[in-house]
Amino acid sequence: MIHLLLRRSLAFFRHLMSFLGLVRFRIRGDLPKGPFVLVSNHPTLIDAPLLLGLIPNATCIVKNSLERSWSYHVAIEELGYIPNGESQHFIERCIDAVRGGRPLLIFPEGTRSDSLRSFERGAATIALRAGVPLLAAVLTCDPPMLGKGSRWHEVPPRSVDFTISIEYPQFFAQNESVTSVSDASEISLQRGQSIRMTAELENFYRERLANE
Repeated sequence: MIHLLLRRSLAFFRHLMSFLGLVRFRIRGDLPKGPFVLVSNHPTLIDAPLLLGLIPNATCIVKNSLERSWSYHVAIEELGYIPNGESQHFIERCIDAVRGGRPLLIFPEGTRSDSLRSFERGAATIALRAGVPLLAAVLTCDPPMLGKGSRWHEVPPRSVDFTISIEYPQFFAQNESVTSVSDASEISLQRGQSIRMTAELENFYRERLANE
């Protein structure tokens, strides 16, 4: 129930911004049924709310520091969101969530950025280990708003065109999935695949955003 209420609230937020003429939204592509890993670039403060409003029963990765606040901690626990971390336990929690049927949203840059940052390889590792599709949400915002270092009340001089394109990178092959890691050779194979896929994913975003 709480996920349905959150999704409807986020959808209302999107429609309200559109109704007020602040933002014109365009959504291209479709999300599959079942679990998947969705990665996205992160140009604005509203990226996560917009994407979570499109995905039923989704979980996402949140800043570890948010758990120090009691109110945020309760919300994170209720929604089943996953605080980030460097440990293998963090990766295993993400894999368990996806294998349990929940789509996972990840921003591989780790923070908002005006220009694309280097990607962390957690998304590729999770998709490979869980054996689920890896999708890419390509976000563009023209003119820029709510970017890194900007203030919430700094309004662009005209309506913003915000586009969400859901795409399926061709380099990700489901037959490459590594659903278990039990010895040194498998760990090495998984690490190599994850590094390669992350580099290809980052190049995919650089080429796509260069053409916008």
